[in-house]
Amino acid sequence: MATRLAYLSETHSLLHHDQIGGRRQRSAIDAAMALTHTIEAAKREKRITSALFMDVRGAFDNVSKSRLLTTMRQLGVPYQIRNWTDDFLSNRQTALAFDGQQEPLQPIQTGIPQGSPASPILFLLFLRPLFDQINLRQPNCRTPSYIDDVALVVAGSSRSNNERQLEAAARVAFQWAATNAVAFDDSKTELMHFHSKRENTIADNERVTLPNSTIISPGTRGLDTDTVRWVGIWFDRKLSFRHHVKAKAASAMRAMGAIQRLANCESGLSPKAVRQLYNSCVIPISDFGAEIWWNGQK
Repeated sequence: MATRLAYLSETHSLLHHDQIGGRRQRSAIDAAMALTHTIEAAKREKRITSALFMDVRGAFDNVSKSRLLTTMRQLGVPYQIRNWTDDFLSNRQTALAFDGQQEPLQPIQTGIPQGSPASPILFLLFLRPLFDQINLRQPNCRTPSYIDDVALVVAGSSRSNNERQLEAAARVAFQWAATNAVAFDDSKTELMHFHSKRENTIADNERVTLPNSTIISPGTRGLDTDTVRWVGIWFDRKLSFRHHVKAKAASAMRAMGAIQRLANCESGLSPKAVRQLYNSCVIPISDFGAEIWWNGQK
């Protein structure tokens, strides 16, 4: 059924083009490349790109079955698949167990099962109207996303103007979320301005106020105001990716050190096994996101 849903989604355009995660032949790197492309295109036009990175709280756990079925019907999903989805999400129970003791099973009315092959595509279908609403009411806002990581991206002549556009787009997102039992995690929301200007001081009024009155400024989460981490990639305002390369090199060196401790010349792993570990544990870390940051530099 997951394969059928994925096939229907692609052949009949059931998903928004900015919904990248959970689809065949699309990865987190594609989401990062979509964001990078938008930033580079604006930079060529001497414009500043601003992005508000938001995370859907609870994601799978808060999916409303009735709203999901309504969305699937509006998208034209065949009734046989809608009936299967209804049955799949009905009569579910859950219980917590600790130290061999288990609570009585309790019925649950919302959410889709974690770990099911069908859950990612069902979640994407549930979230589809959010992107339609944002594009309809804020056509200048791009929304590259990966599963539950949604970015609101605008480009303009100034940071303050971009912030006002982001606030308008956030209002649309929060309004849709309120009517669909969805919430965004304020603690994971971040703001970033991408530009090549030398001056990078943060003004007191440089912020985005969310509809729930939460104020988001660059560096709100205590991180460097010049970098932000999204879908595993460290973005900096100039897209130099120096911080990303440094962080991944350090992680790869830690993995390499662990392998070296296993490669004792007397009783350690064979050279063949060490090479296999290096190829599977070190290279994927050091090369992650190379499609974006690699420019032939040493």
